[in-house]
Amino acid sequence: MFAAAHYKVEQIIGPSPLHGIQGLAIAPDGNLYAASLLGRSISKIDRATGAVTLYLGAPRGSAGDMAFAPDGTIAWAAVKDEAVFTRTRDGAIRMVARGVPGVRAVGFGKDGRLYFSRAGDEDGLYEINSAAPDAPRLVTPNVGGLGPFQIDDQGTLFGAALFRRAMVKINLASGEMTKIADGFTSPGAVRFGTDGAPIVLDRHTGDFIRVDPASTEKSVVAHLDPPVDTFAVAKDGTLFAANAAYSVITAIDAKLASVAPADMTA
Repeated sequence: MFAAAHYKVEQIIGPSPLHGIQGLAIAPDGNLYAASLLGRSISKIDRATGAVTLYLGAPRGSAGDMAFAPDGTIAWAAVKDEAVFTRTRDGAIRMVARGVPGVRAVGFGKDGRLYFSRAGDEDGLYEINSAAPDAPRLVTPNVGGLGPFQIDDQGTLFGAALFRRAMVKINLASGEMTKIADGFTSPGAVRFGTDGAPIVLDRHTGDFIRVDPASTEKSVVAHLDPPVDTFAVAKDGTLFAANAAYSVITAIDAKLASVAPADMTA
């Protein structure tokens, strides 16, 4: 059993027409977006009411992961299309990478450069080549099934290497990869908490695990009944977690300054 809860949990989207939520992202304006891989659509969600508004419909909206640039451009990993797309704030859509089977996750650096990961025969981290969609730059090979990741202000990527059962960091300038923490069951995604420390989602346990950047000590900051597929963190510290099997999004008000573990159900 866990200690008394230091957070509260609220289901904001119950079973819905989203049909398998595989991606979550917070836009620069604070709005929450959800990607429905099976429904081949991206939707905007009102965080206060749970109201869902279609942002991009089928078939172009098929996304397994997505991310926002500082200027509001959205990018998504189009798993079924084996491609990466972007859409600018004025609605212009571009295919920025094509012929990339196994595409898993996307993320922007603070400088606006766009990266994506792949699993399978071409496992690794890649940078978008805006001039040549067929020729992305390989940054780091054989990462090990890199899932949704985040990049800090210094140009270091933090992500979950699923097949290594570890959290890793990658120097985007050199491509050097370093293991930060291991011992996870099924690490699926990494996001930064409001204190700047990375949080790893262990999908099969439902644990959200903070990794101290200095000591690499791990602490469970929240828990949901598994499976949990991905998550996003808002500026106020709220964690939004997605369960694709039930098409549910759960909001977790976690007080990350107090990392006492706790038991909770949605």
